[in-house]
Amino acid sequence: MHRALLATLLLLLVTLAGCSGNSDADSDGDGLLDSEEERGWTVVVDLLGRRVEYHVSPDPTLEDTDGDGLGDAFEFQTFPPLDPTKADTDGDGLTDCQEALHSNRAQCESLEWTGRTDGGTGTDPANADSDVGFSRYVTNTLEFRDETGTVQTPVPWGDGIPDGEELAGYDVQLGDGRWRTVQTDPRSGDSDGDGLEDGEERFLYGSDPTVFDTDGDGCKDGLDPFPARRETYRLGLASLELHDRGAVDLVLQANIAEHAFLHPDGGHRLQGPGTHDMGALEPDALTWRSCRASPLDPWMRVQLQTYHEDDGLQPFDVTSTNVPTDDGRIAPFVWWNLAAGTFSWEHEGETFDGPLVWTGADATLTWHPRVE
Repeated sequence: MHRALLATLLLLLVTLAGCSGNSDADSDGDGLLDSEEERGWTVVVDLLGRRVEYHVSPDPTLEDTDGDGLGDAFEFQTFPPLDPTKADTDGDGLTDCQEALHSNRAQCESLEWTGRTDGGTGTDPANADSDVGFSRYVTNTLEFRDETGTVQTPVPWGDGIPDGEELAGYDVQLGDGRWRTVQTDPRSGDSDGDGLEDGEERFLYGSDPTVFDTDGDGCKDGLDPFPARRETYRLGLASLELHDRGAVDLVLQANIAEHAFLHPDGGHRLQGPGTHDMGALEPDALTWRSCRASPLDPWMRVQLQTYHEDDGLQPFDVTSTNVPTDDGRIAPFVWWNLAAGTFSWEHEGETFDGPLVWTGADATLTWHPRVE
């Protein structure tokens, strides 16, 4: 009886000892204890448009639970930790192994691969859009959702295109309707260095994110109000009524940003007083290139000046019949929104459609600048 009881106690002790030993076991030999894998860890991932946080627990009997070629221990020790149950933690179309170790997916999916690592794609396996910097396109256009309460403002996000798409290539519809397939750099928000982010060019402006000057008009895309098409600008001059100032000959000069334009023949002299048809004097199309405005800021400063022999070049003493002010006077220039085709008097900050009528001590001018 005593021997049987002793044997039972010894068997129980051995069983307890075995259980205690199993708690420190590493069944799959991946360097993580079974208890650590069962306990799991927290993963914070930047998906496209939102940041999420969730808990993961790999299979303690598998060295590589998701089969992506990165062992569970590697994914746990990465900063920030990756999801060992998903081959593509951030859902960007590239496996974690492709981003972290190899660009070759077949090599990545083999734990037996012992060849030289190539550093992968150099992108972040926990961020679907790895481009460095603060994207104007994403922060101004897309709604970003932070489900973790950890994101600072402004959002440190990429260019709005997943890393996998940038490497694999995608189609862009240009402003003239043509389609073009491009590949961009997932580590740079502005692959061609033209001042517009890849996402802005793809989704907003219809320009090529791999070409510095998409329309070839001499202005890089970031300083071209219409980066995907060649455009011409017209002053849109209609009529000029010269006032009676002793019949002094006048030359009209238009200053647009830093560009000055006289009428043909070196500046056409208009004998006043009287009304003159300015449309007949204007060139068919002005081919000046702004290279000052941009898709992000399409405003150009337009100033009209007169020249007469006694006083030289002078800005119009301007009032406006379109936008009355308290004293009837405004600044002698307007802001022209090339993209929208609207104008804003600087003095009042109001926006309105042309044609414009400017009246000054020298003359009254009716005009309608336009882009074609």
